[in-house]
Amino acid sequence: MRILHIAAPGPIGGLEPVLQLLAQGQAQAGAEVHVALVLEPGDEQHPLNASLAAAGVTPHALVLAGRAYRRERAAIAALCRRLRPDVVHTHGYRADVVDGPAARRTGVPIVTTVHGFCGGDWKNRLFEGLQRRAFRRADAVVVVSRPLQDQLIKSQVPEARIHVVQN
Repeated sequence: MRILHIAAPGPIGGLEPVLQLLAQGQAQAGAEVHVALVLEPGDEQHPLNASLAAAGVTPHALVLAGRAYRRERAAIAALCRRLRPDVVHTHGYRADVVDGPAARRTGVPIVTTVHGFCGGDWKNRLFEGLQRRAFRRADAVVVVSRPLQDQLIKSQVPEARIHVVQN
């Protein structure tokens, strides 16, 4: 199986170690695992690049300006056409909202992991709202808790697509 994970990592926090461990475990189980890291100029040496490569995972650094969404979608679509993954797994609101739909247009099934919501200011809540809408189109949505599952059901994510994997 060929898997492509997509994330726009920040400094190492919650999402990044989960992505690292999941990709590493999949590679150890025999999958061909790739990770597209959407990075801004100056972040090319993000720690995930080296740690993924050391774990037998192929990182792909996509270095783009912060709001180069058209170029980002085109780069993801091109990567999907080149790699021909069996599944794309998105992590985080940018990957869910911007990159997942680009991958879907190439005919690849989309899985996403919901790492949680933190609310915050109006801008963050807007991004979380867009992300919840994106979950409705994913083929599978992995959540890390039952309360998160309940939130997504209230947001009209089809219950049959939601899978709870406790953190």
